[in-house]
Amino acid sequence: MNKIKKIAVYLIIFVFCVVLSGCSNTNVLTGENFKEKLESMGYNVRDVTDAFETGTVEEAYLAVKKDIVIQFRILEDEEKAIDVYEQMKKDLEEKGNNSSNNSNNNKDKFVMNIENRYIVLTRVGNTILYSDVGNHNKKEVENNLNELGY
Repeated sequence: MNKIKKIAVYLIIFVFCVVLSGCSNTNVLTGENFKEKLESMGYNVRDVTDAFETGTVEEAYLAVKKDIVIQFRILEDEEKAIDVYEQMKKDLEEKGNNSSNNSNNNKDKFVMNIENRYIVLTRVGNTILYSDVGNHNKKEVENNLNELGY
């Protein structure tokens, strides 16, 4: 009986840890983190904040490697990021319906495959990350975003 209790306690602790790890927030990148990580992956990263109307974004970056482009924006707060994410997602959904959506805690992710294109839109906290690439670059972009935690 004592052995069963020990197993039950370990099982409860394991389940509790799994549940808590699933509830954790995704880490939000800073502009400097984004720039450093993408440059280490071979991207040329430029600050394009000035391309946006004053007050619309805090920071904006464009990472380019061959024919892959990844956009990264930092907005004033999470509420504004959610609004921008929802508008961008709505605009993408109008192009077609071959998409998936995943949301939890401080992260939303929308993925679309249409006309030999792989499109990914991710919001984490007050940041937005967007990329639209040919299907031949899908794996590389997925791997890059996983490394970023996005």
